[in-house]
Amino acid sequence: MLNFFRILLPAFALVLLLTVPGLTYETPQACYDAEDLIRNQIYDISRIDQLYTQCLEGNLSPSERVNTYVNRGFLRRVNLDYSKAIADYTKAISIDPKYAEAYAQRAFTYRNKRDVAKAIADAKKARELDPTISIPEFELPQVCKDANELQHKTKKPDLSRVIQLYNQCLGNSLYPPDRSLIYFNRGDARLVKGDIDGAIADFTEAISLDPKATRAYFYRAISREEIGDLDGAIQDCNKLLSLAPEYTLAYSFRAFAYKNIGEITKAKADAKKARELDPKAYVPTFE
Repeated sequence: MLNFFRILLPAFALVLLLTVPGLTYETPQACYDAEDLIRNQIYDISRIDQLYTQCLEGNLSPSERVNTYVNRGFLRRVNLDYSKAIADYTKAISIDPKYAEAYAQRAFTYRNKRDVAKAIADAKKARELDPTISIPEFELPQVCKDANELQHKTKKPDLSRVIQLYNQCLGNSLYPPDRSLIYFNRGDARLVKGDIDGAIADFTEAISLDPKATRAYFYRAISREEIGDLDGAIQDCNKLLSLAPEYTLAYSFRAFAYKNIGEITKAKADAKKARELDPKAYVPTFE
């Protein structure tokens, strides 16, 4: 535990910010003392916790108070006092509801407590506030792995069983990108099985969870074409290509769709673009 503390705690050293003009704040000596102990790598956890507590009794600026709660929360998490750590992060969030670091650290703490649903909710919020912030990883439940294994590593998978396993998988708390992938995989199984409406519903759910899920747009386009919804298929390709301008299959597929609705000029343009990206791309022929 102490090695972990040595590596990570300095990154969360107390940030003593300038006071806001017109307001009077005073940073207690305890705040500086806590920072000094960390800077000098004196990892007396009980003493640092005590200093942070004394620091919080002072007339701190809101920014100082938020940082101090987060620092003390991190200290308490390292010391395995998860309940108190969560309380500190929650107080920081109550002061600054847009402070991504507090959500991220609380997510790590909830994961340590094995409260996956709350950890996922905090991780999602942290990423919404700061797309670059570090968040915990979440391991997929075994039933999800079993479904993926059966679907993708079996020559002739039992698709009914695959779908059943994905149903069970989706009954668990999953991080949104993982949930999006599970819906995509189930949609793929339903598409192959001939359940086009079910496939479209799953691809749509995958997109709602991850709006940049390019494969979900493409497979929904394929599904919509299967039921004769060429306009919908073209719209999916349009969105896909706005996200991934060099997605060759989307140009090829849209070329066929445009040809089928009589938009020959657009069909030829897409066929040309597909062949520019891949000389072997399968495209429609034109008389």
